Order: sequence, then C-alpha cells, then structure tokens
Amino acid sequence: MKTFQKFALSLALLPAFAFATSPMLENKVVSPSLVQVKIADIGREGSILKTRQQHPTTEFLIGIPVTVSTGSACIDFVGQEATVNAQGVTRLRALGATDPVVDACIEIFPLPVATQLTFSMSVLTGGIVQAPQFHKRYVQIEGAGMFQVTLDLYADRVTIQPAFIKH
Repeated sequence: MKTFQKFALSLALLPAFAFATSPMLENKVVSPSLVQVKIADIGREGSILKTRQQHPTTEFLIGIPVTVSTGSACIDFVGQEATVNAQGVTRLRALGATDPVVDACIEIFPLPVATQLTFSMSVLTGGIVQAPQFHKRYVQIEGAGMFQVTLDLYADRVTIQPAFIKH
C-alpha cells in the first residue's frame, strides 16, 4: 500500500516538475504587453461618429483620422487610451501590443494603419438660449502635439488644427 501511495504521489507531482522546466517560464511574461505606437499623420477633417442627447446636453463622439505606424512587424496596433486632465485637455495615445510568446520576429516595416482616435465632447445644447455654432476642445495626441478640435453644430463638421507648432 505504501508503494502505491508513493507511485500516486509521483504521478501527481510529475506535471508540476515538467512545467517548472518549461521554456515559457524563461520569458516570465506570457500576456501581450502594450507599447505606444507612432502617429505618422493626422487628418484635418474629423467626423461625428455618434451623438447621444440627454437634456440639456448632447454627447458627441468625435473621430480624428490618423495614420499610425507600428515600426515593426512584431507590434500590432490594438487601439487607444484616452484620459482627461484637470484642465479639461483630452490626451490620446495610440497603443500597440507585442506578443511575448513569439521568440523571433522578422524586423520589417509594415505599411501604416489608417484609423480614427476618438474622444467624447459634451455640449450644452438644450435650454432657453440657442447653443453657439462653434465649440472648441484642445486634444493632445502623444507623439504628435496639441490640436484644437472645432465642432460646427450647424454644419455637423469637425476641423482639426495644430494648436502649437512642434519644432
């Protein structure tokens, strides 16, 4: 009976010992890690992607057309991160993911990806007095600079202009 217990215990511990010598543990990270990707180009005409009215305000989802360059075939563009600081400036950051399980990656430069960075803009549209035609918001796009986004309520048009000249 004692021999059977030792045999059963060794069978139970065998997978644990086999996993302990796995090459996967050499990397210590098995989930994708996020990195910032470079913004190659920013369009001058944005778009209103979605509106949601909740009296007295209207929430606009604004899209800024951008071209992102991952710089490597090892990085995939996965999305964006948007934060708003205490001064009300929206900060957008394009993110890519690297796969740590892949040991080797061909260092080629893939074509840039055309996409949109989005942010939310709340505008007071209800009430007794009519809302003004133009609403402006400053947006900082990391790696590209600060931009002034102007929403024209009467024409449903969005324009994007550099707020500061980047040297």
